Amino acid sequence: MSEELAAPLVLESLPHAALREVVGPGAERVLRMAGWPQPDAELTALSNERGLVARTGVNGYLLLRWDGEEPGLGKGASPPWVLTRSDRALWLLGDDPAGVLREVCEHDFRGFPLDGWLMTEVAGVAAWCARPRSRPEGLLLGCDPSHGDYFRNTLQGVIDDRNGSGALPADP
Repeated sequence: MSEELAAPLVLESLPHAALREVVGPGAERVLRMAGWPQPDAELTALSNERGLVARTGVNGYLLLRWDGEEPGLGKGASPPWVLTRSDRALWLLGDDPAGVLREVCEHDFRGFPLDGWLMTEVAGVAAWCARPRSRPEGLLLGCDPSHGDYFRNTLQGVIDDRNGSGALPADP
């Protein structure tokens, strides 16, 4: 009987992703008219082959398009407003991504559902986390770009330690 090898943990950037925040009365209508899914409940998300839509509040949505193309929402000069965001977005993939986050976040992601959405603190940074149905083997993470390098480097350090590549100096 052969042993199944665990997939190494990796962190992938989404440098070309297009992020938009749609807020205000009529936000759901704007998404529907552009062909995007609308999650029913707050703090949930729906994904498809084009991207992910998370419901962040009563009249608030965050849309992430994987390929960076314009999501087709218009300009939003009056309610609802369509705002461009530049969050740092990362895929955490491999064996036990929830284990990585257990080391830097107080939320337990072991039971995080498909299409789950959460705003929390990761490594001391306000972050959003999602588990898109379109890519269930990983977790999608994002934060304000001003914390992006710290966020990525901290997560990469935990991954390196868990993958056995985080070389620590020998004790004297």
